[in-house]
Amino acid sequence: MMNLRIALQSGAMKGAMMSLFESAFLPIQQENESSFDGTIQVGDQIVSDHRTIEVRFMKSASVPEQVVSGDFDCGITGLDVIYQACMEGRVENIVELPLARRTNQSARVVLVGLKGARFNGCVIIYADREYSRIAEELIQGSTQVQAELKLQDGTSEEKVRSLNDFAVVATETGSSLKANGLDVFRNLIESCMVLFVRKELCESHEWKFPVVEELGWLLQGVLEARPRVLLKMNIIDDNNLKAILVLLPSLTLPTQMSLGIGGYALEAVVFAEHIALLIPKLKRAGASGILVQDLQMVVL
Repeated sequence: MMNLRIALQSGAMKGAMMSLFESAFLPIQQENESSFDGTIQVGDQIVSDHRTIEVRFMKSASVPEQVVSGDFDCGITGLDVIYQACMEGRVENIVELPLARRTNQSARVVLVGLKGARFNGCVIIYADREYSRIAEELIQGSTQVQAELKLQDGTSEEKVRSLNDFAVVATETGSSLKANGLDVFRNLIESCMVLFVRKELCESHEWKFPVVEELGWLLQGVLEARPRVLLKMNIIDDNNLKAILVLLPSLTLPTQMSLGIGGYALEAVVFAEHIALLIPKLKRAGASGILVQDLQMVVL
């Protein structure tokens, strides 16, 4: 049986990719950190009966091309990269993976300019080459603008120095743009990382497609777990149960188990950001023995 082959982004995203796969119990083995190639050894019980997944790291722009050509079975890259490559009609997205360089937020490709600028008349638009299609479509759809497009190999926002200068750039939080006195004038495309296959693989029903689906469940499960924790507690007095259940913002209904000494044990998956305010309320409502545990994976 041939191995499954997956194309992943190199560069700044490589570390995040390595961490994601390791957290999914699928560590990528490489001869050294500089290697482009790697393998994932998979036990029979995890991903069908498959034993090995072949991995190659490459430039982001190459990932959709290599998958659509059939050289690789699946890939992980940004939606904006697939769009720029004009491949959105030739691939099938399996799962979204909100995994950015610095946060777990989706990235945005935006049009930015100096505070007080107006996007009309004669302007200059700087854009990284990887966003050339997005920039060209912006110009075509802006009837009140006469724009000169200048493609860059570096950070285009550094070129914005006058009220007639604009740039097409990617941002996660927007904090760097604000720090440099830039405003967002338009959101052009929202992008997150996706696990995808070429459409022919979906339609052929060969064994590889369900393997990719299962891989997607595991990777997505890791990202679903990161903002959540498992909350455990005991409720000795039955009269407190209803009030405590109302307080729990659970992913699903809390797991409820009877205790041999009377009362109940509760377990609930909740967002970690709620914990600091939630625990005092639970304690006052009659909960005791409260435990908070990190989660490795949550498969919805």
